[in-house]
Amino acid sequence: MKSSEKKYLIVSATHKEIEPLAGKVSKDFFTLSDSADVLVTGVGILPTAYALTKVLSQNRYKLVLNVGIAGSFGTFKPLQTVEVTSEALATYGKVMGENLKSMFEAGLWDKDSFPFENGIITNNKHFSILPSANGITTSIVGFDPVKNGSYKPDIETMEGAAFFYVCKREKVNFAAIRTISNYVNDNNWVTADAIIELKDFIKSNFEL
Repeated sequence: MKSSEKKYLIVSATHKEIEPLAGKVSKDFFTLSDSADVLVTGVGILPTAYALTKVLSQNRYKLVLNVGIAGSFGTFKPLQTVEVTSEALATYGKVMGENLKSMFEAGLWDKDSFPFENGIITNNKHFSILPSANGITTSIVGFDPVKNGSYKPDIETMEGAAFFYVCKREKVNFAAIRTISNYVNDNNWVTADAIIELKDFIKSNFEL
């Protein structure tokens, strides 16, 4: 493993979410500036886990920052930017009768096996100016049963728990910033504006 002199690794699921900050770049891993690299993982748990693990196996950063958009369950309004301080795998489990049970509820995982604490992965707060959000990660966007599960989520993404899991296992300093693009199960998305809000926050708070 080589020691990176850069301060930040900025991780995004898609090029679109990072384009206002980084410009149109086709590469998935590239240098943004003397202080930051960018990793575009692809959408979902598997691409995120693979791409992030690969980069962190070869580089170290002072902060690994996950950025992107998210759906809100109602706690936050579109265009609000939040810091995600907990993540859970909402659609990773077992169907029992008519109910979806988590891996922990189904007895397949220990709810307190590292990096989980009572079935959730938590992170220290980094940005006092942002409200904290509890995230769930789902492979089925807008999947109704996750609303009534045991996690009490504020936001929904398709990568957050994978990002938390890898960073905790690799013992790196990390944070996750998401801007709300829509309410879950509402087709009125404001994706472009949310991405601009996200870019403005990053440029205002990081020396890139």
